Amino acid sequence: MRVVIAQCTDAKREDGCVARRLYDGSDYFRKQRDYAEAVADKWFIQSAKFGLLRPDEYANPYDKHAKDIEDPDAWAEEIVADLVEEVPPEATVEVLGGAAYADPLTPELEAWGYEVHEPLRGLQIGKRKAELVRMTRAAKNEVIA
Repeated sequence: MRVVIAQCTDAKREDGCVARRLYDGSDYFRKQRDYAEAVADKWFIQSAKFGLLRPDEYANPYDKHAKDIEDPDAWAEEIVADLVEEVPPEATVEVLGGAAYADPLTPELEAWGYEVHEPLRGLQIGKRKAELVRMTRAAKNEVIA
């Protein structure tokens, strides 16, 4: 099973809606969503406020970033505890978030036995966006071929 965890972003709609649409104001989030929908058996959003959000879960806008979280390790533990309810630890999990999101999450996922990949690790935002476009195109070409 292939799982993708996208990162929430600052740009949000003004009203609550399903999580897959809440961050539509962000080009970066849209690219993460496009990639996740192209490759994942299941995908989720790592939210600074709500923890693990399912794409079709209703959420209200908020103003919080991962850097604002007082205990990132506890946040990561809660996220993985929610993930374990839906995804077996034998799954491969791709974490798309930046360091503030991935650094607490990756070791917790690995501790539960997930195989973790961070395909965007170390890239600045512009390169992250370009790589997401490249990976999405590659995935869609594999499906078409």
